[in-house]
Amino acid sequence: MPATSVMRRGAVLAAALVLLAAPAAAAVSDRGAAEPCAIEHFCLYERGEQEGAMASYTKGTHDTALQKLPKGGWSAWNRTSEYWCLWTKPDYEGSKHRLNPGDKFGFGPAIRSLLPSSDFRC
Repeated sequence: MPATSVMRRGAVLAAALVLLAAPAAAAVSDRGAAEPCAIEHFCLYERGEQEGAMASYTKGTHDTALQKLPKGGWSAWNRTSEYWCLWTKPDYEGSKHRLNPGDKFGFGPAIRSLLPSSDFRC
């Protein structure tokens, strides 16, 4: 086998490993409260009192349905060091709320999009 073919296969394998190890901007858990919200993450839950499926964010989302929360999130825990802006409709529309660092909160109506204060749209 030519050396260039071996090198090409090695490069493809290395690229695949990098993609697998890259951190995700949002992670979803079906376990709900059984899996705690990680430090420096904003966690949104499908039910009140931080219960049900959980989506964990570091950069926010324009639509929670992309993280298996099609009806939005009804409670949250802000484990980051900045406040987050929360909207009741996808694409940063609807009523806007703010959640301070460290706070837990229950919502009504559900939250459908969110961003950290460092984002220019917040």
